Amino acid sequence: MNEQGAPSGRLADTLRLLERTFANLSEAVLIIKGDDHRTVVEANRAAETIFGWSREELVGRSTAVLHVSRDRFENFGAGSQEVLVQGGTYRASVPMRRRDGTVFEAQQTVTLLDLEAGLAGGAVSVVRDVSEQARAERRLRESEERFREIAEHVQDVFWVMAPDGRTIEYVSPAFERVWGRDARELLDDRSVWLDSIHPDDVDRVSEAVLRQGEGGYDEEYRIVTPDGSVRWIWDRAFPVRDETGAAHHVLGVAGDITHRRNLQEQLRQAQKMEAVGRLAGGIAHDFNNLLTVIVGQSDLLLLDLPEESEWAEEVELIRNAAVRGAELTKQLLAFSREQLLKPLLVDVSDSLGRLERLLGRLLRDDVQLVMELEDDLPRVRVDPTQLEQVVLNLAANARDAMPNGGVVTVRSFMEHVDLRTASRWPGLTPGRHVAITFADTGIGMDEDTRLRIFEPFFTTRRERGGTGLGLATSYGIVKQSGGTIHVESEPGHGTTFHVRFPPVATRTSERQPV
Repeated sequence: MNEQGAPSGRLADTLRLLERTFANLSEAVLIIKGDDHRTVVEANRAAETIFGWSREELVGRSTAVLHVSRDRFENFGAGSQEVLVQGGTYRASVPMRRRDGTVFEAQQTVTLLDLEAGLAGGAVSVVRDVSEQARAERRLRESEERFREIAEHVQDVFWVMAPDGRTIEYVSPAFERVWGRDARELLDDRSVWLDSIHPDDVDRVSEAVLRQGEGGYDEEYRIVTPDGSVRWIWDRAFPVRDETGAAHHVLGVAGDITHRRNLQEQLRQAQKMEAVGRLAGGIAHDFNNLLTVIVGQSDLLLLDLPEESEWAEEVELIRNAAVRGAELTKQLLAFSREQLLKPLLVDVSDSLGRLERLLGRLLRDDVQLVMELEDDLPRVRVDPTQLEQVVLNLAANARDAMPNGGVVTVRSFMEHVDLRTASRWPGLTPGRHVAITFADTGIGMDEDTRLRIFEPFFTTRRERGGTGLGLATSYGIVKQSGGTIHVESEPGHGTTFHVRFPPVATRTSERQPV
């Protein structure tokens, strides 16, 4: 150093070489004296831009003005990284300060200079402003974390696939809940998904996948889970295109819509029942008028014919057939909710209790009857005779569903129906209901049978004399009384009928006409 503190001799030559080497770099380059390892003796142009100090202001200044304590910025992105040491080079991500006091994230590399350079163990510090990069990385991490949180908590399945449909690159954890399979199986082998699709739907879905890179697809299809259950899936695919318009990925979302499909089917069934009911009611009225004429004329003929007349027996057969036809029309009128009811305020538990002995005789000896009746229930407005008919019809259905014996459980209780339960069944409203359940441990029903169980003349025991009007009549009686009746059943798991009536606020110990 000369008297003015400027470098001289071999040191000056070294500095000039370093300055020419680093002058045009975009990173800030600081040459630091070796005696205190703090004083800047040279800086390039980029240092002025990055730190906001001029070269003249930086030279002779301590590097302490450029550094910020890690303790104050322990969560400052890159500032939390470890220092890497390799030979005579030190690398670290650190927070640094500009002249105006703003702090930025820097990648700093410090290389020790050879002692022979005349800097007494000085160093070259190269500083790169990585704040934008760090912010971009943080935003990416935050975005990935938000996506992960959404994917892990949303009920639908998110997936990412190659446009050719051969490789699945990502699938969200919901896949395990909906498909019943580990998501890792799908990532390893796409056929896990295709193999799960119902045989009747797999060709249609496979064709849609082949077109997904062109415009995506929107498909509803069935899958078969490992436990054998069938679920309906709504699957949508959306191609992601680059600047040339070519699809480089296909994003998709798939959801379990089994519940929605079931509700739609139940609504269609309810609408069909309404239409059938109106038709049956109209026919029953007209047919009943014709039967009334037949029965009346038969009675007049029998009065005119001697008892020993050969025609008397023939007329009696005509009359009996007409009477049986009239009984059928009564059941059709019950189904169509056009029969004349005599509603009373009824204690459901009391009515069921009085039917216990009759139910025991109706059921076979190999069928156990369990009655669980709750006391002090609110009254319901219903024709007591028709309510008894409903219960007897359900008992007959349970008996026929248990050819090898079993258990019938009849319960009455106060039920609070929430929104979720109400949404499962058309016509059911949330709130308080007086409920009757009639459960058997019989053979159960498949979906097709369950959906048709209340249709008039539908029966699975035609060979044993079933008319198919018992449950249809029960349906009409309950509906006409302002209640609802629904059935839950699976093959091999028995059947449960749910009958619900709105409670009446009046409290009384005896039946009252209304």
